[in-house]
Amino acid sequence: MKALVFAAIPLAMIGCKRTDKHAGQSSEKAAKPSPVAPKEVRPQQSTAPTPDEVVDPATITWSTHTIDDLGVEIPQIDQLRLLELPMGGARSWQQHKKPIATAIWAGSGRTLEAWRDRVAKTKGAKLGKPTTVTVCGVQGTRQEVSLEAYLTPVGTLPAGKEQLEAIAGSGAMGHNSARPRSEFKEIDGKRYWELPARTTVALGFEHKGTPMVATWTVEGNNREAFAPAEKHFFDSIRCK
Repeated sequence: MKALVFAAIPLAMIGCKRTDKHAGQSSEKAAKPSPVAPKEVRPQQSTAPTPDEVVDPATITWSTHTIDDLGVEIPQIDQLRLLELPMGGARSWQQHKKPIATAIWAGSGRTLEAWRDRVAKTKGAKLGKPTTVTVCGVQGTRQEVSLEAYLTPVGTLPAGKEQLEAIAGSGAMGHNSARPRSEFKEIDGKRYWELPARTTVALGFEHKGTPMVATWTVEGNNREAFAPAEKHFFDSIRCK
């Protein structure tokens, strides 16, 4: 087998028929599209974590999840849930628990260049020099990004949809959605999340015409402790 891939899930518009009580007339009205919930591909092996729990690098074990329609096998941490999410005409497979996050993105527009452009808009992003690597038997690109810690208001985004995807892509979204209240900061009566400093390594490549990006994110000064897991994650991506 070779070594790493994303696809689209359309939203359905559901029409409904109602009676106008004021005019006594029937009218057709299209309902708003139903939100697409994340699909839990595999449940967590252990009991659900509390927000204060963190991953212990010494206890990580791995298995493989096969994305049949893409012909790709991706490594997954046994102790964490694996979620499949539709993301703007593509798909992603994600796992996260402090202080790490992994993601595989595949499909329309999911190139490393597009990912890098979004992440570069995140506050405090510092991009390293891209390097050429071999992934799935083809040439790919490796990009490292470091992000400084910063505050963002609770219940709001620093910018629009692109910024949301940048934060998700850098591993911060999942980490902070379940953080305990003690990690909120209150300034002038307003509550803020404190997004931690973090490093993200991304590999971009193409498999059978499908652009893909794989990302590994680690918070704070934990990178050295998780270095073996980071290497295993990237080395274990396989293409059929």
